Amino acid sequence: MKNFEERYTAWLDGEMDDREREEFEAALDADSHQEAVEWQRLRGLLREAVQPAPMPHADFVNSQVLASIRREFPAQPESRPARGWLPVRWLAAAGVFLLALAAGLSFLVLPQREIGAPGGRDSVALDTKFGAVAFAAPGGKGTVLWVNDAGYIPANEGLK
Repeated sequence: MKNFEERYTAWLDGEMDDREREEFEAALDADSHQEAVEWQRLRGLLREAVQPAPMPHADFVNSQVLASIRREFPAQPESRPARGWLPVRWLAAAGVFLLALAAGLSFLVLPQREIGAPGGRDSVALDTKFGAVAFAAPGGKGTVLWVNDAGYIPANEGLK
């Protein structure tokens, strides 16, 4: 809760709502009400009589104040963070370049296998329409049939 001085000032300035004002005025004596009337009259007189004086050459005064501030508090040189041997952006660019170079060399240097039907000297193309290739299994123990795009073959379907 506010102390008496804060409530008294709010009452004089007219900042209380009706309920708070009524409660506060009930606790005051008659002298306080007379002081409030005199305060309102003095406040009105001050507002009428005291006007801010126009300031001639306001820009000159402002420049003098700013110059005085600069003399009292000279500007500190900006401190830059210490830089390493190589700036970070150079390292990032070098890393991207080396990654691209490694990817390019891997496609040129490493042998590329065709993904799809295995080929070789022992393979025979059975049907070019469906892309079926038969070739001998490693070790000569059988024959493998490789079919491209065969579609779905159920697991319980017997192959003949």
